[in-house]
Amino acid sequence: NQSPMSDTLRSLGICIPGVKRIFCTADGTLLPCERVDENLKIGSVDEGIDLVKVNTLMESFAASFSSTGCLNCPAVRMCRSCFTNCKASCGKAVATHDECDAIRTMLEHALSVYCAIGEIDEKKLHYFD
Repeated sequence: NQSPMSDTLRSLGICIPGVKRIFCTADGTLLPCERVDENLKIGSVDEGIDLVKVNTLMESFAASFSSTGCLNCPAVRMCRSCFTNCKASCGKAVATHDECDAIRTMLEHALSVYCAIGEIDEKKLHYFD
């Protein structure tokens, strides 16, 4: 059973910056991870993590994710898009959708493998329960 879609939705791939990962640049700037735009600053070594900036990044990414057609994507409930797939704009994270085709292709492949396993031996699908 799936619940109805809400007006806002967070990507499953997004983490809480500073909790699961953190990256420190050579000048002491803190970023959510090593793969993001350097303009997505969440603090500094001297001042620590700025929780307001973290909240702003998360809220802006969720708003961008929800307002740019993602809710109509067939892969939205399984999407792993994260801060690496966005750019900084005025201290906010804006989804770029550069990886959408690759994400949908990977999910399509995963679902076809899942179905193939079920066709071979339905009992093997109980592993995923």
